[in-house]
Amino acid sequence: DIRKKTRIKQETVRYRMQRMQENKVIQHHTGIINITRLGNNITQVLIKLQYQSQTTQQEIVKHLITLERIAWVAELFGDYDIGIIIASKNQEELFTTINHIENRFKEHIAKKTISVNLQATFYHRDYLVDLERKQKHITYIPEGSTRTIDKKDQAICKLLATNARMSIVDISQQIKLSVQATLQRIKKLEKEKIILGYTILLEPKT
Repeated sequence: DIRKKTRIKQETVRYRMQRMQENKVIQHHTGIINITRLGNNITQVLIKLQYQSQTTQQEIVKHLITLERIAWVAELFGDYDIGIIIASKNQEELFTTINHIENRFKEHIAKKTISVNLQATFYHRDYLVDLERKQKHITYIPEGSTRTIDKKDQAICKLLATNARMSIVDISQQIKLSVQATLQRIKKLEKEKIILGYTILLEPKT
């Protein structure tokens, strides 16, 4: 709870959060979904483009976002232009997704690198409050049995991944369940480690 940790009044916390969003310091609120718990394998694909304009690159990114098995897309600087994460339940889904991308954009792809993600390390932004920087490791190898969730739970995960600050009331209206039933589902998803937590994306230049 931000209010308790900062000892700032709730109204002040809300005002400061709103101001940081308006000033684009906070770019996005997102839920961290443990897709490996749902039986998915995580594959990273880095793509170097050729013969492309900025408009072409943005069109490619927009198309990638629409693909069912794409879990994450980012525009990069350096040796590669686009990075994607593919969440697939088997090799067929993985190869189908990669082949689709290659066939659709083959004239723009100069090279690509494919790797399987087993673990990721995240660094907390403790430097913002002058604390020793901490690490958090997330393993992409399913621990224990995988879970199957219904369409309502899938919808909850997608909504929270898109906007972690969406109210329970708004989520309940989207999935057509009562507020209480929606809240119980979210708590269960958190307890079963399908929803690992919530975070924000900050503007790195601030």
